[in-house]
Amino acid sequence: MEELAEAWRGTLSRPPEARHRALVALAHDEVVGFALTVPGTDPDADPAVDGEVAEFTVAPGRVGQGHGSRLLQACADTLAADRFTRAVCWVDTTDDPLRTFLTSAGWGPDGASRELAGQEGTSTSTAQVRQVRLHTALS
Repeated sequence: MEELAEAWRGTLSRPPEARHRALVALAHDEVVGFALTVPGTDPDADPAVDGEVAEFTVAPGRVGQGHGSRLLQACADTLAADRFTRAVCWVDTTDDPLRTFLTSAGWGPDGASRELAGQEGTSTSTAQVRQVRLHTALS
């Protein structure tokens, strides 16, 4: 766990470039969600115009309270301010709530999909995680 915490500290304190952003959703002084935005990382992305929401999380007990909507709008505003014209986000095929949330906000699939090795159970077993890419225009 300490290795993970150290990796996050490094990511947040020394981003590779200025367009790597961490956004936090707060309810008073409590963190209830966060998102990371970065230049597009996919082989078919143009990192000058394609931005990516690399992580998007709202605490389970805080879903449906508007935090996700405000956080997603902050992602779009931040990516647009960084002069990206398109945003993408990879979503696990089993994450129906996130996919539904994003599509209700105007995001849609662009036809791309991928499989990632994921952890399941012990550190020696892996399972494939399937994802689809959603996108939206930033204006």
